[in-house]
Amino acid sequence: MTNQVNISDELAEGLKTYLIEGGTIICDGKFGEIQDHGQLHETAPGAGLWQTLGFRLLDMEPDNLAFSLDWKGTKLNSEGFYERRDIDLTADDVHVLASYADGRPAMIEQTVGKGRILYISTSLWYGYFKNQRTETSDLIRLMDNEYGLRLHDVSHHEIKVCSLHGENGRIRVHVDVEARGVTVVKLRKRSKTGE
Repeated sequence: MTNQVNISDELAEGLKTYLIEGGTIICDGKFGEIQDHGQLHETAPGAGLWQTLGFRLLDMEPDNLAFSLDWKGTKLNSEGFYERRDIDLTADDVHVLASYADGRPAMIEQTVGKGRILYISTSLWYGYFKNQRTETSDLIRLMDNEYGLRLHDVSHHEIKVCSLHGENGRIRVHVDVEARGVTVVKLRKRSKTGE
């Protein structure tokens, strides 16, 4: 969920249920700041999500976007994009995975029920597509290994790729906009080693 600014009460309840039942949510940037009708939530992420997730988003800062990660023995320096959100941790069991130079959290993880949420307080995905920095690619690969992201490397803007996951495995859909062609590839189930 990249820059999911709008979170309604209904979506917040759905996200809570998804997490409690074992889902994983990865989000970045602006997250749950406004309601359906454009009004700001009093506290973000709104609709009571901040209480469930164990953190509140405070102010925005456009500078000092470099952060350091020390995650399961892997050290990495990366750069955020556009702005960062200051985070107030409201629960003791929120794990800080990366920090900015001023010590504020850049990336946090929280377990909710059987699931977990990873929040990155800058526009990481947007920055990756704008700048494609090597260190951002390395961070995304780490997240792929940990969370089972479906990563795709596409060098032509006219080709779109999407992975879908269901009870019987995964498929990858390739859409060539110029040729108006679609290819569907059935993928093997991912093993515990990530292959």
